[in-house]
Amino acid sequence: MKELVSVVIPAYNRENTIIRAINSVLNQTYSDLEVIVVDDCSTDNTKEAVLSICDSRVKYHRLDCNSGACVARNTGVALANGEIIAFQDSDDFWHENKLERQLAYIKKENYDFITCGFYRIIGDERYAIGIKECPEDSVQLWCELLNYNWVSTQTIVCKKACFEKISFDPIIKRFQDWDLALQAANYFKIGCLNECLVDVYLQENSVTKTVKNYEAMLAVIEKHKVDVKVGNNLMQAQYMKSLADVHRGKEGMKAGCEYFRSFVLKPNYKILILSLLSTFGIMRFYTNRHE
Repeated sequence: MKELVSVVIPAYNRENTIIRAINSVLNQTYSDLEVIVVDDCSTDNTKEAVLSICDSRVKYHRLDCNSGACVARNTGVALANGEIIAFQDSDDFWHENKLERQLAYIKKENYDFITCGFYRIIGDERYAIGIKECPEDSVQLWCELLNYNWVSTQTIVCKKACFEKISFDPIIKRFQDWDLALQAANYFKIGCLNECLVDVYLQENSVTKTVKNYEAMLAVIEKHKVDVKVGNNLMQAQYMKSLADVHRGKEGMKAGCEYFRSFVLKPNYKILILSLLSTFGIMRFYTNRHE
């Protein structure tokens, strides 16, 4: 007997894209699934669009008040009947073999939490993102994930049991998927299927465009300082390097100091050079010129 997969879709004013997003899930080659649409108090015809789909696998739930995508996703997980959870966004598109490929990968490698690559669509441009070889060592994986966010919510497939330890954090205004993966890296075996299986569309009113990058990244990095194991130079050095990367271009002296602290713990002359460039403002000038 196949496992039931619960696909959670948060939605807010997506009457024009929600049907495409849901149909891309219903048309999967793996069909033992349910789609849980959590409406975050839309003021348009999102509800009518969802209910127009004649498929018993689609379930609609409306929140009592507008609470944000994190609360909507956590609510969807709580309502899920499946042992496997996947996420889709209300304006994106899954390739038809996405679930089949990821479920096979989870079983083959005995993963708890996986992602896959995706195409970011901006106008007529298409960029492949999220292709990543994950190290087996949990500390190295956490360090690489802190250094480079390869996760997008629409690519996540995981065991429902993971949510006994992790959840989407409503306080985090952007990069909630990155934050969730960093949480998961503390407890579970994580992998990435190196295939692009989702089309992610950047909308004018998407969080990516409305929340400032600097503040959002800083919030995630600072939150995960508690994950750094005392006495682990690799984790401490990576944390300082990631903090410096965020400050670079905005707070040159802070960046230079953090780079130097990282260098002291794990000598790397590239980091030392970054420390000097940031401290003397050269890196800030270069970054501002290229933003």
